[in-house]
Amino acid sequence: MEDCSKVGRDRGAIVGTLALAAAKREINAQARGYERELDLKGKTMGETRMRILLPIDGSEFSDAAVQTVASTIRPEGTRVAIFSIVEPLEYLNPPQMDVGYAPELNQIRKERKEQARIYVTTAAQRLQSAGFDVDTSVVEDEIRGAILDFAKDWKADLIVVGSHGRRGLTRFMLGSVAESIARHAHCSVWIVRKSS
Repeated sequence: MEDCSKVGRDRGAIVGTLALAAAKREINAQARGYERELDLKGKTMGETRMRILLPIDGSEFSDAAVQTVASTIRPEGTRVAIFSIVEPLEYLNPPQMDVGYAPELNQIRKERKEQARIYVTTAAQRLQSAGFDVDTSVVEDEIRGAILDFAKDWKADLIVVGSHGRRGLTRFMLGSVAESIARHAHCSVWIVRKSS
């Protein structure tokens, strides 16, 4: 009699365990279904879930940042804003000259903007071929402030920026754009250093 009750209890435990496992699977399946429909912010999965700002200047360091985004971040649900800033040329004008007074400065400004558009277009093609949704922009502004303002206005989740790796006196005199962005950005910043 004792053996029969033990088998009955073991069988009941097994049935209970199987029922519990089935219930867990059902709950997990429902949760996965909800995850597919909504992300944490309540957007549908077809919408952008991560917004990455990628400021570039056409240097090998910004190329390394573009390559890093293309090779390490999953493109599904990710929108990348490729942003190039052309610094104003006003500092070249003597104070007594109006902005744009010298016609050659206007030509230099146009050439610099066109070169920035080429950098942005090339980077956009590279990321689009990797499957990313891409926005592009070229502006004339002060670099640090423009990047920080754009990131805040666009509600970037991450800024990926290449570092020129300046050290010593050069870094002290010119400053580090990447360091300034990392210190003042409202979002995460990934500083990419070019491998040697």
